Amino acid sequence: MNFGTRTLSVEQRFCEAITMETITRIVPTVTIAAVVEEAGVRERRARKLTAGLTILVMIGMALYSQLSMAAVMHKLVKGLRLLWADWEYPAATASAITQRRYQLGVRVMALLFRRVCQPLAQARTRGAFLFGLRLMALDGTKEDVPDTPENARVFGRHGGPKGGSAYPKALTVLLSECGTHAVVDAEFAPCYGSERATWAGGCCVR
Repeated sequence: MNFGTRTLSVEQRFCEAITMETITRIVPTVTIAAVVEEAGVRERRARKLTAGLTILVMIGMALYSQLSMAAVMHKLVKGLRLLWADWEYPAATASAITQRRYQLGVRVMALLFRRVCQPLAQARTRGAFLFGLRLMALDGTKEDVPDTPENARVFGRHGGPKGGSAYPKALTVLLSECGTHAVVDAEFAPCYGSERATWAGGCCVR
C-alpha cells in the first residue's frame, strides 16, 4: 500500500485544514459545502469554527458519543497539529461549538441527511428486491432527549405510577432498506404518538 504526505497551502487557515477521512469518505466536503450554501448559513468571515467544520464536529459527536465535545474536536485536530507550524494553536472550545450549533440550526443537517442517506442496494444485493420493487421497512424507537422545558413541551414524557420519566423522549421512526439496513429517511415526534401515524403525518424535521 502506498502512502503520501499531506501538504498544506500557505493560504489555508487552521479551521479550513481540519478534516477527518472517517467522515469525509461518506460525507464529502463538497456535499457539506453545498448544503451550507443552500441553507444560507455560510459565515461572512473565517472563524475557528466554520459552518463546515461545525458539521464535521456534530457528525463526530455521533460517532464518538461517549466523548465530550472538546474531546471530539481534539480527535479532529490532533493529526493536523503534526503538520501545522504552530502546534499549540488553540482549537475551538465546547462553549463555542454549542454556540455555533445553535447558529446553524436544524435545517442544514436535515438537508445533509437527505443528500447522503440514500439506498445502497444493487440489483444483486440479496434480499433487497422482490418482484422488481425495492424492499423497505419502517421501525421506531424512543430516545431520551436533553431535559429542557422546550423538549418536554414538544416531545413529552412517559407517564408512570410515580410521575413522568426522568427525561423527555422523542419517538423516532426510521425508513430502512431491507437488503442493507441503510437508513434513508426519518421522522421525529412526541413519545406518545404511534409509528404509523407519525410517518403518515410527516412530523417535525421531515
